[in-house]
Amino acid sequence: MKQVGNELFNQYDISIKKFQYSRSNYYLDTKQGQLLLRKTLIPKEQIVFEHEVTQQLLDKGFNEINKIYLNKKQLPYGTYLDKCFVLQSYDKITEIDFANREELKASMQVLARFHKAACHIESKVRDIENIGSKNIYEYFQKRMLDAKRMKKKISGFSQKTKFEIMFLESYRDYEELQYSALDLVNTEIANQLITKAKVNKTIMHNDFTYHAVGRLEDNTYKIMNLDNCTYNIQLLDLSNVLTKIMQKNNWDIGLLDELINSYACINTLEEDEVRALKAMLIFPEKYSNICFKYATSKHRNNYSMFEHKWENMLVYKDEQLTAAKELIKHL
Repeated sequence: MKQVGNELFNQYDISIKKFQYSRSNYYLDTKQGQLLLRKTLIPKEQIVFEHEVTQQLLDKGFNEINKIYLNKKQLPYGTYLDKCFVLQSYDKITEIDFANREELKASMQVLARFHKAACHIESKVRDIENIGSKNIYEYFQKRMLDAKRMKKKISGFSQKTKFEIMFLESYRDYEELQYSALDLVNTEIANQLITKAKVNKTIMHNDFTYHAVGRLEDNTYKIMNLDNCTYNIQLLDLSNVLTKIMQKNNWDIGLLDELINSYACINTLEEDEVRALKAMLIFPEKYSNICFKYATSKHRNNYSMFEHKWENMLVYKDEQLTAAKELIKHL
């Protein structure tokens, strides 16, 4: 690893005092401070885009992210045997706990500040007009058709698996959630979200979960990286992470309200955005993904996988239904 490291180090204009290697990453003690040279599997164009976004965020004063350093060739990555490495600033951090209320609220505030800063971002390698932004109304409709196809497919079997029996016993509750979500939005709202993203050139993190943000030793927070960032509707970040948090916290509507407020007090949500957010939270994503995978599979296999996912989902079903009613009530 020392020989590999030296080849990589020589590509950068840095003075290294010592380094430590762990899990394909090099932790460097340099005259420029603590740095991390990490292996990444993302394409070179995405690394360039990530650097463009990161640098513009830093220039705007958003410092809750690591700086990416250019090599001697002015590229944001080093290479060794066709493998790419990114050199960035490094801080010792602790991953947030999805069960810790204060850490969750802090992470929502970091996301809000990131979204507020990540607007009007320019790029030489990406054209926002060529990015396929998610139309949530059309997405809901497609996933509902998947569920109907699955029901029709299962109903025709004379002998049904345990998973298929469980599906027929409880699909109506999830179907009701799908219809409730669809009732909150329409084509106009979905298109407005896409237009706003394109006009404002907004960046979404695209992978904002517990491992995406960490707590520093001084109890401030920082986003780890933007490896998957892209031009898109930022509201998708918020709905995705809130859904994951709710699944870990039994759809605690009080916690959900606190987290949305923590975000909105920094990055205000417009009325249509609130409706869209509530629709995305109500829409049963896990259920819809199971239906999609089952409906598109050619063979009746992976019974245990489907069964396990379904049982995990049923654990918080009643709380999820209650939360949906509360979200609709307080529109």
